[in-house]
Amino acid sequence: MLNLNNKVAVVTGSSSGIGRATAQLFVSLGANVIGLDINEEEGKKLEQEINNNKGNWFVHKTIDLTNTKQFKELAEFIEKKFNKVDILVNNAGTAEYKILEELSEEECDKVINVNLKPYIFLTKYFLQLLRKSGNASIINVSSVTAFRGEEDLVCYGATKGGIISLTITLARTLVKDNIRVNAILPGPLDTPLTFRRTKGIDKEKWQKLIKEMVPMGRWGKPEEVAYLIAFLASDLSTFMTGSLIPIDGGYLIR
Repeated sequence: MLNLNNKVAVVTGSSSGIGRATAQLFVSLGANVIGLDINEEEGKKLEQEINNNKGNWFVHKTIDLTNTKQFKELAEFIEKKFNKVDILVNNAGTAEYKILEELSEEECDKVINVNLKPYIFLTKYFLQLLRKSGNASIINVSSVTAFRGEEDLVCYGATKGGIISLTITLARTLVKDNIRVNAILPGPLDTPLTFRRTKGIDKEKWQKLIKEMVPMGRWGKPEEVAYLIAFLASDLSTFMTGSLIPIDGGYLIR
């Protein structure tokens, strides 16, 4: 049976989309969750919503993940409160939605600094806490875009490919510490980040495009992705590391 009883989990990008759905599910499965997000207003709303229903199981921390200097302080906070991290979900992301000719270096730097660097350095600063778990799991959120490039997602696709390489490297490196590292590759999802891209496009036209792009003919839901993340976080997946798992409605086989 799927449960995360007494697990301590850190989820980045927890105020919306996949991260929000994951934080909510983790708490319902018995985990203590620290949610990291730059959006303080939505983070505090989620904290109140979860804790009103479940007790003090969720802590929101407002953090700019591009500022890696904050990670040491964050690790110290978690060590004092919980003394370990069992689950790290590297999920936070952004995208540029610019073709190469229109892309600025600053825009690309922002995508790299949100989508890739924190995945590396949160793992670094949380390493001792993950080792204390004795059976830790890191789940990195990549994307099908790593394998199917999109012309207006140049830097986004590059970071998602980097996450795949990072996942394989960390899986090989950390197996000796009983830390599993896996990546998921979501396809088109009904999330705020996706709908930034569709702004200004007729809804019926976009729905038609989705039916052409996705064999299952619909958007994926953040809650569906959250269940896959929970499986990888749980003791049901203890023989899995270095795995790359699409959850895309068949997008990669079309």
